[in-house]
This record gives sequence, structure tokens and C-alpha cells, in this order.
Amino acid sequence: MVQYLEKIEKNKSYSTKIYQQIKSLIITGKLKAGSNVNEREFASMLGVSRTPLRDALTLLEKEGWVEQNGKIRMVAPLLWRNILELLEIREPIDMLGFELAFYKYTPEDFAHLHGILQEMMDVTKQDHGSYYSIMALDTSFHRYINRKSGNSILFTFSEEINEKVTRASILSMKYSGKDGNAFAQEHLAILKCMESGDYENACRYLSEHYSAWRQRMLSLPGHLGFDPANLDTKLQEEFVTIDK
Repeated sequence: MVQYLEKIEKNKSYSTKIYQQIKSLIITGKLKAGSNVNEREFASMLGVSRTPLRDALTLLEKEGWVEQNGKIRMVAPLLWRNILELLEIREPIDMLGFELAFYKYTPEDFAHLHGILQEMMDVTKQDHGSYYSIMALDTSFHRYINRKSGNSILFTFSEEINEKVTRASILSMKYSGKDGNAFAQEHLAILKCMESGDYENACRYLSEHYSAWRQRMLSLPGHLGFDPANLDTKLQEEFVTIDK
């Protein structure tokens, strides 16, 4: 799995670039839950010293992407309790951001959001697209709205959970049989109401979008065959193929 690591550019903060690259590999499943994060091996593959690597790993550990097991650092598993916690907080945060941003859009903003959805539809045409690419674009769509809210605290908080939502949602996309194009159409219905200033229906479509997401997530115990009462069930990436 370390073969995915790339040499770090010299003109940027080593620790920041290392942090971003390792986190991306975890989200996409290229670094799987339980994988040993060997400092010597990673530093060699990245072409950096162990000091900036340790700084990056400390931040990743703080955010829950890696964990310490004795003297060994490992990629943290995705737990069923993590899914349930995301279900509790994602919709309230995004709905508030949606409300705060609703009357602030310019034609350029709408053009940008249409561009995201067009890319999502293009991705789905490629053998229905990769689960990661589709969910990453979903995150981009909602991230743009939260940024447009103008509330820096809300945006910062939403950013802390966005990638965890992406990692979790990849599982739901695989096992729900959700069609990527239908997923894009859900977003398009929301965007059309935003453009026409139809706040009531925009909120309704957004709520339905999150309700469908919630149902896909809650169906995982049935698909994966585990007891939903066991909050510490590890949803290992071996259950899912990130890219078709």
C-alpha cells in the first residue's frame, strides 16, 4: 500500500503535504484500516525526514485517522458508532449552512455548482463511476454551500467531518445499488430551486436527499451482516472496493 505514496514537493510545508496525502489514501481505501504506518518506510517513500512525518501523523491521530497501538501507529478503522455519530450531526450542520447561504448566490456561484454536478454526471458515465469520485463531488457541492454561508465557525466544523462523511458514504453507495446519475439528479433538483429562489422546495429536496443518505447508511448492518447494537463493529475496507 505504501507504493501509492509520492515524493513531497519541496516548495510546500512537508508536514502539511504529508498529512494531506496520507489522509487522502485512507479515505480512498488505498491505506486500509489496520495498516501499519511504519515511520521509516513512509519517510523513505515520501523522500522526507521522520520529523515532518511525525508532525503529520500526530495531527492525523488527533483527528482520528490513525491510532496508536502500543508503539505502533495504525490506520484507524471505521466503526459503526462513527457512522451513527455522523448521522446525528451532518444534516443539522448542512441545513443551517444552506439556510444562511440561500440568498447570497451570484450567477457565478450557480455556474460553479452546475459545473460540479456536470462533473458528477460525467463520472457516472464511466462504468457508473467510482464510488470515491462521486462522493468527493457530493462533498464539494455541500462544501461550497457551507462556505457561502459566510459563517466561518460553521464552515470549519463542517470541514472537520466532510472527509469522514466521504469515507463512510462510499460504503453506502456500494451496497445500496444507488445509481450515480440518480444521485446527481437529487442535487440538480436542489440547485434548480436555489436558482429560482424557491426556498421551501429547496429545503424539502435537501431534506429528502439527506433522508435517502441516512437510509443507505442504516442499511449497512443488513448488507454486511453485523449486529447494529454492536457499536464497535469495524467496517473494514475489505468490505468495499473503492473504484470499480
